[in-house]
Amino acid sequence: MPRRNDARLGAAELIAAEAEAHEASVLACADGQLLLGLRLRRVDGFIARYTLKVDARAPQVSAREEAPDRLPAFCPERHINDDGSFCMTWQAAEQLLVTDTESAVRWWGTLLQYLRLQERATRLGRWPNHSAWAHGDAARHQLIAEASARGLTASFEEALKRRALTAITSRRGSGRFLELRREGRRILSVWVEGQRIATRRQACLCGSGRPMGWCGAHAREAAALTKALWDWQKAEEAFWRTFKDRTCCGSVAGCPLAGRAAPALVRRRSAPAPRLRADPPERRPTAAARRRQMNRTTPSLRPSAEAGGL
Repeated sequence: MPRRNDARLGAAELIAAEAEAHEASVLACADGQLLLGLRLRRVDGFIARYTLKVDARAPQVSAREEAPDRLPAFCPERHINDDGSFCMTWQAAEQLLVTDTESAVRWWGTLLQYLRLQERATRLGRWPNHSAWAHGDAARHQLIAEASARGLTASFEEALKRRALTAITSRRGSGRFLELRREGRRILSVWVEGQRIATRRQACLCGSGRPMGWCGAHAREAAALTKALWDWQKAEEAFWRTFKDRTCCGSVAGCPLAGRAAPALVRRRSAPAPRLRADPPERRPTAAARRRQMNRTTPSLRPSAEAGGL
């Protein structure tokens, strides 16, 4: 489809204009909605074919499979929403609005990268990287945690991406604390009341050797990181509780919904096999019995007369 003046094009027309450049074809287009045929070329050379429904009636464009074929109909762990639409980004942090040719190209690039990750997730049984946004309101706390970790050191930012940082609650006497843990080891405690670090004299986490309370804004960043991690974890738990009645698609190992597998995937426990009486242990023959057996079965080593013996 030839390009025209961006100012006169809606989101649907902008996306359709870039379809051919991204190995896709427009199968139908009406009232701001598109039906696309997409040929996704994987790194191994395999071409995965998708038929996608795209709702472009507004600048915030959504996409989904026309019918669940290569992807599950719903899977939070694979960032597929309850209505089947693709959760390609978190709009509060990354605006993916289609308003001109440049933003349409960016939308196509995001879609293709999302589907490549989905292809890898199918083969791996897990989401391939740790750069995805958390679920629901947990993404807001993730954003705060990432900014706080970045304010400490690059190693903390990397540890957060690897999900090596966690926060737990603890109590000492009458005080309540949040503990920041790295690879399961406590490295910092934060007062719940006041949200400040418990020991300002401990060595700073940045490795400078200075006390935490006198190392720039690191004490504040560490406290904010710990609190954001805790809120992130609680928000994730609340998110999964909203789907307590939903079944798991079975495509991701360790999914929180895995205990509620789809009925078609649940195997009935078969009746236990009857226990058989074990055979009595075989009795070992005595030495005398073994000698008698050898005399009956072992041929004589002396040559016989018929064989020309002496």
